[in-house]
Amino acid sequence: MREYIAFTKKEFKENLRNYKLFSLIILFLIFGISSPISAKFMPDLIAHFAPTLKVTAAPTALDSWTQFFSNISGLGMSLTLIIFVIFYQMNILKGHLLLC
Repeated sequence: MREYIAFTKKEFKENLRNYKLFSLIILFLIFGISSPISAKFMPDLIAHFAPTLKVTAAPTALDSWTQFFSNISGLGMSLTLIIFVIFYQMNILKGHLLLC
């Protein structure tokens, strides 16, 4: 258990130094802010670019939450995975993480 705590402390410090944790927080904040904005303006965009399509309902708060969670589960988790795969690759190259 001590090794796990030491490893977690080391990883947390490296994430703070490399700004990976900060970049993930910013990424999720951008998704959180852009989802309600795009849900609000999407009917206007559809009416402007595709006048033959009709929007049946006005956007609600539930639409923005649905859009936010669909974005997070798709792109957000993919970017998280890419960032931490790069992180583990760098640890293997430095010799900090040994795979036996």
